[in-house]
Amino acid sequence: MRKIRVSPDTFPPPSGREYVLRATLPRPSPHSLPTPQRMYCVLTPTEFRLAGAFSSDILIT
Repeated sequence: MRKIRVSPDTFPPPSGREYVLRATLPRPSPHSLPTPQRMYCVLTPTEFRLAGAFSSDILIT
């Protein structure tokens, strides 16, 4: 098996930046169970894209 050396010159420059924010917190009230939350953002020279995935505890006790 041949090893390939990777240098910074091997890859093209990035076309944009991606950010992911993940958290687990109680929603909709402080007494709810903690549920996963996620927000995703892409920034390019010509585009801004934002997506979110939010969940909440709907079980009433």
